[in-house]
Amino acid sequence: MDFDAALDRALNRLHEEGRYRTFIDIERRKGHFPHAVWTRPDGTEKDITVWCGNDYLGMGQHPEVLAAMHEALEAAWSAEAVDGASWVDPSVCTAAGISAEDMQRFMHPAAFTSTDQPVPQPAIDPAKPHLVYPADEYARMVATPDNIITKYASYPDPPVKADQLPD
Repeated sequence: MDFDAALDRALNRLHEEGRYRTFIDIERRKGHFPHAVWTRPDGTEKDITVWCGNDYLGMGQHPEVLAAMHEALEAAWSAEAVDGASWVDPSVCTAAGISAEDMQRFMHPAAFTSTDQPVPQPAIDPAKPHLVYPADEYARMVATPDNIITKYASYPDPPVKADQLPD
């Protein structure tokens, strides 16, 4: 069976039926739950209220949820060196078109030394697997510098402090 062709037919059918799910470009801002900013396809912005996301109660910034997340991260951390070879599946690399040279590089990465500069993202290669987004949106996501991602994806404070919650 030609799985690629079958998948293409199924996706085309969803498009034709108007049931292909797309996502709008929204930006949630720290401390402003449930408000967000929608960036329209033409680049203009509009303030919106988001009640339909996975975090519709705003619990993703609740102190107890954050504490549980930190506990899980601490439990998952290891002082032992990671064995890169145990994390790289050669059959997946072959299926994804990753060269033997790159596979070896992934298995035995060079030591990382942090700098003040953002880590450059690799160029987009349409021949290799990647997230399924419209090409212009995907290019914009990949081109977003690390400092911008960190700035808008870091939420150290909850929208409502625990001592401000009703009894």
